[in-house]
Amino acid sequence: MPDLTYKKIGKEDLMKILQEIANEEELIAPVEMFGGEALFQPVKDVNDITFNYVNTLFPPKQFLLPRFEKILTYKKEDGKLKVEEIIEAPKRTIFGIRSCDVEGIRYSEFFYSGKMFQREDLADPHFMARRNNLTIISVACLNPAPTCFCVCCDGGPFLERGFDLQLTDLGEYWLCEVGSEKGTAIIEKFPSFFIDAEEKDIQKRKELEDKVLEKFGPYPAFSGATLRRITEGNIPREVWESLGERCIVCGGWQLLCPLCFCYTVVDIGDENEGYRARIWDSCHYEGYHRLAGGPNPRKGRDRRRERCIFHKFSWQYVERMGRHGCVGCGRCVITCMGYVHMPQTVWEIRSAFREESYKKEAKVR
Repeated sequence: MPDLTYKKIGKEDLMKILQEIANEEELIAPVEMFGGEALFQPVKDVNDITFNYVNTLFPPKQFLLPRFEKILTYKKEDGKLKVEEIIEAPKRTIFGIRSCDVEGIRYSEFFYSGKMFQREDLADPHFMARRNNLTIISVACLNPAPTCFCVCCDGGPFLERGFDLQLTDLGEYWLCEVGSEKGTAIIEKFPSFFIDAEEKDIQKRKELEDKVLEKFGPYPAFSGATLRRITEGNIPREVWESLGERCIVCGGWQLLCPLCFCYTVVDIGDENEGYRARIWDSCHYEGYHRLAGGPNPRKGRDRRRERCIFHKFSWQYVERMGRHGCVGCGRCVITCMGYVHMPQTVWEIRSAFREESYKKEAKVR
């Protein structure tokens, strides 16, 4: 484990700190909604926070990349066009976020900061303003769902980076790992609530992590050979055709994936006055790939599916982004009605090279 600062804090004291944060800025935390589903919501009263969840169905990525966002307004005055940029970046703290979603934020930040292109002058000011004003208090996952496979994807259930504070439930208290200057600032602001962790506390955390790893079910490995074949385009055409035929193009995968950040930009108004907005989009939609004038290089669902997987797993993107594009949160498994979610896709790619022939209608596990 890296050289981190370890503290511990009582559970009642943590709630007091969270209430102080909620009084001073926007606190985002999981709240139990109608039907028992947990959802990240702004919280004013910390008694509304739920701890009874594995993970939320919707990742909290919308607090960094809103589904619909006005990015500028324009107005023609005296024959001249006046443009004003809109940046809304309230000071926020996200509490209760799981490791996979923290990795999703780190992945998106690498793109929107311009680091992917080694050009920080290309940083998106809207995303980065919100990221710079965001503090992340993650909670390590001790009870993964049957659909979770973060252990296969370096997405959890515990993290070594990306968080400001990482909490682990040790029963009577929380073990707190300090991962950044923002995390240190919280410790220094509330010094009476935190005490130094003992070696036995750190050892207990390690034992819990070992026990959690035993709870994960079998999932196909994201092997180097699989990534190489995707990179080289060395996947039988029948694989993509089978996956494409079963995909119903609902966009659910992209909506729920913490690493998907496809968007489109539209101007709403006329030549005299209006605004420009950024809206979530999906690379599985035909219109996303349509070019000016009408031609579409990825009109077929199989081509769009191939492009999506290439973006997530080809070596050129792994090299640029520092990791492949899946954290194993399992949301695609939950939402995909065509059984072409990420583990199934990887399993079918691997199966194509294990079998002498690949049937177009692949067996769905």
